[in-house]
Amino acid sequence: MGRVFGFSNEIVFSTLVVQALPCCFWSTTDTGVQWNSRSALRTLYTELWRPMKPSLSPVAWRRWISKSVLVLLFIIASLPLARIGLAQDEASIASLYVALWPEYDDPRVLVIISGALSLPQQEVSLPIPAGAELNAVAYMNEEGHLLKAQYSLDGHILVFQVPTTRFHIEYYVDAVRRQDDETVVHVRIPMPMMDIQQAVLEVQQPAHVKDFQATPPLGPPKEGLGGLLYASRELGALTAGEVVEQEIRYVRSSPGLSTTPRAPTTPMPSSFGGNPTPAATSSPKPRAHPWLPIVIGIGLVVLLGGASFWWMRQQGGTLSPASSSPKNKTKRRSKTSRSVQAHKRPLPKYCPNCGHPFGPNDKYCVMCGTKRE
Repeated sequence: MGRVFGFSNEIVFSTLVVQALPCCFWSTTDTGVQWNSRSALRTLYTELWRPMKPSLSPVAWRRWISKSVLVLLFIIASLPLARIGLAQDEASIASLYVALWPEYDDPRVLVIISGALSLPQQEVSLPIPAGAELNAVAYMNEEGHLLKAQYSLDGHILVFQVPTTRFHIEYYVDAVRRQDDETVVHVRIPMPMMDIQQAVLEVQQPAHVKDFQATPPLGPPKEGLGGLLYASRELGALTAGEVVEQEIRYVRSSPGLSTTPRAPTTPMPSSFGGNPTPAATSSPKPRAHPWLPIVIGIGLVVLLGGASFWWMRQQGGTLSPASSSPKNKTKRRSKTSRSVQAHKRPLPKYCPNCGHPFGPNDKYCVMCGTKRE
């Protein structure tokens, strides 16, 4: 294992800790990041603790543990940055659904973006077209209910937190134009700033229209919500921030919207100031703080260090230099030798009181009752 207090042991210890601590703090599963400490502690004990245990004196053990705890705490302190970078690299959108509902409950186009993340508890950034009115920022809990999501707006970038894996965004964009008797809708929808594995675009045909055309072309329409027709096309895999364009044309046979007009709201400026009213009315449940595993890990390190110190005191008596001095060792050896010699001294053959001979197994004199010593 190298020198006890030299540079070699520190390198060995640091290498083992780097290999073991990722398992100690998290492991990627189908449901996200899970706590896992058993394998890491076993690795540290098997590879470092057990081989060095018989080779160090109590004083050296104390110094070695002090160094080990300092190195371990330093590595733990740097783990949050590594974890954040790892999560950003691995997180993506597994599936994305983009819906365009022109002239549904508003003369503009209602844009709906719903997605499923590959990992839970992510921060998602979504560019919003200039002049759009944000209507809903929500996520879906385990029971399938939409709840308000925490979000902020940085210019035209919507940044929101998704505690689970599913999110739901709605906004209105003014993209409806009249050309004589024909209505033309041309939208450019920026995608979230994450790689998307699979995406689908769906367009709702407004009520009371004819000669419906789409560019790029859509699939055959199917009847859906509200008795309206819906047509879709596959977008496949998309890169982060990619813009999807769609144009549709139709002729109205009668004016009006597809459903009851929505309640009027105060228009939001292009800078997205104000407080929009999301579709969900429930509040999110409080969730565990993301730094909780780090705090627990540091607590475990302190507890293990204290337990090791206590164990060494029990094994070695005391860690003070006086306990291991040659004088104390000589005293202990002399006491032990005297007790062994006293135990091995032969028993008398005759009673010291009356002189009667003892039998081989007699413990007391059969004549006067004196104890055989």
